[in-house]
Amino acid sequence: MRRIFAYLLVAFLTTGLALAQAGGSQDPAQHHPPAPHKPAHHPPGDHHPMGGMQDHEKMMKEMQASVDGMKANLQKMKDSLAGVKDEATRDQLQLNINLWQSFIDNMDQHMHMMGAMMEHGP
Repeated sequence: MRRIFAYLLVAFLTTGLALAQAGGSQDPAQHHPPAPHKPAHHPPGDHHPMGGMQDHEKMMKEMQASVDGMKANLQKMKDSLAGVKDEATRDQLQLNINLWQSFIDNMDQHMHMMGAMMEHGP
């Protein structure tokens, strides 16, 4: 069962890497820029378009739950790496782990900065 999981994990990650690499080789002439952003109308004195401190705290808790889930999945990836015998596959998986680790670290840093900004107020 563990071997099947390892093969499925490798297949999933390899497919993701292949798709990511293929995505960068698209013809730039086919790329369509996003529609221009239209600013939302906010009444005068409305400094909290998201609904204020309560909505911000809710958003921060949801983001933290997401990051915690990512950390748990990353730990599973790290744990399963030891069972991979093929060196090339193990190296690719390690690169993927490193990428996710840097992404999660970056999210943690941004969440910390957002929390500090809210403590100081607008």
